[in-house]
Amino acid sequence: MKRKLSNGSRFRHPTLERAQEVDNVVPFASLQAKLNKSKSSNSGSAVHWFRTKDLRAEDNVGLTAAAKRAEKHGSSLFTIFVFNTEELRSHGVGNNRNAFMLQGLKALKEQLKKQGIPLAVKSCRSTKETVDIIGDFMKETGSLTLFANFEYEYDEIMRDIQVVDRLQENDMDFQLLHDQTILEPGSLTTSTHSPRKVFTPFWNDWVPAVNKLDLSLLPVPKQPGTSVDEKFFNSKDEADIFDTKLDTSLEKLWPAGHDSGIEKLNHFIDKKIDRYGNERSTPAKDCVSRLSPYFALGFISAREALVAIKERKNVKSFGTGTNGVDSWVRELAFREFYRQMVAVVCPHIVMNVPMSLKLNNVEFVDVESEEGKDSWDRWVSGTTGYPFVDAGMRQLNSEGYMHNRLRMNVASYLKMTMLLDYRLGANYFANHLLDWDCCNNMFGWDPSLTVFNPVLQAEKCDPAGNYIRKWIPELRNVFGKAIFDPYHRMQPKEFEKLGYPAPQERQKDLQDCKKRALERYKRAYGKIKQEEQ
Repeated sequence: MKRKLSNGSRFRHPTLERAQEVDNVVPFASLQAKLNKSKSSNSGSAVHWFRTKDLRAEDNVGLTAAAKRAEKHGSSLFTIFVFNTEELRSHGVGNNRNAFMLQGLKALKEQLKKQGIPLAVKSCRSTKETVDIIGDFMKETGSLTLFANFEYEYDEIMRDIQVVDRLQENDMDFQLLHDQTILEPGSLTTSTHSPRKVFTPFWNDWVPAVNKLDLSLLPVPKQPGTSVDEKFFNSKDEADIFDTKLDTSLEKLWPAGHDSGIEKLNHFIDKKIDRYGNERSTPAKDCVSRLSPYFALGFISAREALVAIKERKNVKSFGTGTNGVDSWVRELAFREFYRQMVAVVCPHIVMNVPMSLKLNNVEFVDVESEEGKDSWDRWVSGTTGYPFVDAGMRQLNSEGYMHNRLRMNVASYLKMTMLLDYRLGANYFANHLLDWDCCNNMFGWDPSLTVFNPVLQAEKCDPAGNYIRKWIPELRNVFGKAIFDPYHRMQPKEFEKLGYPAPQERQKDLQDCKKRALERYKRAYGKIKQEEQ
């Protein structure tokens, strides 16, 4: 497989001074301040603006609020989706994820049409065009209030600030609501009212707060006003947009839309969740939900997941020690924690700058050097010579998905063992994962001093070697300890017969690689101290 990316514009990032400035200003707070100046309208139709994280009619906070506003004033409800190709490209999002998203959007459009609610689908190539499209659509529909659900990443917040300004100039109202998370980002704080920055205390606060909530789900709204002209159901952009197709093999694995997501959710709860606590780190056991693509695009909501668990497993409250249930719900809490961090703690992390600014100075191996080129090609093609890493990469390239235990291992191997820039891996994930999520992805790739040993990890998490054999056909007849590290554990002649690559010369000694990485990472901390003196 050829290299997909080199050090370049795909992961440009601001200066450290600018990153610190963004954290100090907190763009999310700036957006909220502008929204607080909006004046609620007393007439006119309402519009809900679907984004790439709330593509469902069921249990949609923003859509429901828009429907209620329209019903209150006896007016019509309109909806719109803007397919901004430049916005997605700048994040590195790949064609398969876009196709998966658009299939779900098409199903949503058909569902809304049955409810008498038009969904206009527009396309553009810049934030300015998005702002213009929204402003023009509000005028065209005679609407005075725009509803949408918050997106917490820096670029999306800056776009919404421009939309607020545009609408307020025309005496229109913009209402943003919290839909991605069960608890609002920033609502869980310390005794000094600072947002929680460490997950365990966050989880300890999150559980009782969620247990107190009424998790009643919101129904699919119907058109509350008079019927809407057919012209709003179609646009000249749609034919080209919906022509994007998901690879046939992926379409079978990942049927798009809300109904498919709920079907997977119920199957997981009924058949797998009891095993999840004990087996979640064993990829061959296949006990994970594989719901992440459906959460990432908002095909289903976190609230729907919790309600389904309560109903199907007769759970009264969370955090009571129910092994499988609480282990999985904890992962939902992690998702909310990352959004709190992005929204109110360190927004710079989604700008391709490490959470710890000091680690921006790590001396990575140049991907254009001989060592770097070979390392990158081996990593993306799953031919590093370490089976656990290679199996994970081959699963990603085949399914558009990777088990979470493997994500940690392949990320560690790229940024610590190969010592390549972590942003290369983060971008590759964005381009290939159907469940790419900016907050989750950047926190998963964020540099740290943790180093995974892929041999020890394989022995612990894939003890029978079944996951490795599934994805690496060259090793299907290898058993025993050799499956985890065939180059070092087999006789040279026997190893050569496999047709499986030996590790890159520089990576044959994992302990030496770990030592090199930690030296450079620790040196980065020292650089910052020198600069500050």
